[in-house]
Amino acid sequence: KQLFFIFCDVLKREGGLENTNNLVVEEQVAMFLIIIGKTWDQIAIYVCFQHSLETINRRFRCVMRIVASLAKHIIRLFIDDDVSPHIKNNRKYYPWFKDCIGVIDETHVSAWVPAEKTDSFRGRKSTVTQNVMCACNYNMEFTFVYFGWEGTANDSSILR
Repeated sequence: KQLFFIFCDVLKREGGLENTNNLVVEEQVAMFLIIIGKTWDQIAIYVCFQHSLETINRRFRCVMRIVASLAKHIIRLFIDDDVSPHIKNNRKYYPWFKDCIGVIDETHVSAWVPAEKTDSFRGRKSTVTQNVMCACNYNMEFTFVYFGWEGTANDSSILR
């Protein structure tokens, strides 16, 4: 809980995130974190927080832009010359993955786009999504997030 409030304070102080008429900063950040952390879509957030889908989408994009702009300041690379215990203590992984520092995967996040672009953002389940690539270390800490690709984008294109 304390870390959440510190994060909100950094976004306010350093990123300029402000309360709106309908949403306080903490609620905006909570919606953002639930969407990216629990892979809830914006309709589930609409049901939970009782705000319009337009408001949820607008505030999600605002928080995302601020987090991305502050990435160099709030995301710190953990440098450890030793092999991760997750790999070192597992015969299945060691020594083949001894130089591996984390894992990469893509996920689809619900998106709102202009009507003329919906076809390229329509994912395999017929919903409008954007493809987000995330990398994390073995402590489940994000080390890299790349977002904004169309839902139809191939994972290898995003990785490249």
